[in-house]
Amino acid sequence: MIKNIITDVGQVILKFKCYDCLKDITDSEEEYRFLCSITFDSPNWTRYDKGDFQKNDFEEYLKSFTQTDKQKAQIHELMLCWRNYLELNQPMVDLIHKFKKNGYKLYILSNAPYEVPVYLNSYHMIQLFDGTVFSCYERVLKPEKKIYENILNRYNLKPEESLFIDDRKANIASAKELGFNVFEYEYDEHENAIEEIKKMGIKID
Repeated sequence: MIKNIITDVGQVILKFKCYDCLKDITDSEEEYRFLCSITFDSPNWTRYDKGDFQKNDFEEYLKSFTQTDKQKAQIHELMLCWRNYLELNQPMVDLIHKFKKNGYKLYILSNAPYEVPVYLNSYHMIQLFDGTVFSCYERVLKPEKKIYENILNRYNLKPEESLFIDDRKANIASAKELGFNVFEYEYDEHENAIEEIKKMGIKID
């Protein structure tokens, strides 16, 4: 019997239109591709999620990959504005409220830099959760099994009593290997997601 719902943040609770951000601060396809190559499409942002850097240090680290003053200015703008491209996925927020109403314990398990937990605290919705585990504080990332074990041990959860919702296949696979019930979520297919989750015996209405 499932008692706990554990959900990711990025592309589940929050839509993150990161590439739109880069398009808005660059003037050409070449500039856009370069910034992609040192930020969202590189291990650098993964290190940010892992908590290797605070914001200001990360900005200076990214600038070390640039070659021109314009590129440095674009990195500075990116670090100022990327949070503006985070948007609540309201259908998922509504679903979270329904989970809570039906008595499920709610948890967050997310790869995210230090700024994301702060951002989420500005929303009343965060108070619905019984616990959170963020990679930046754990210094370990999904799909590494340790971060799943951390949430189980910290909140005394059993994987077979927990549904893990994430948008990435690798993260889903690791959770499944540990005995979690799992669901791979796509926000563009939210209505289908509701029907599939109901089939797992989850009360939503």
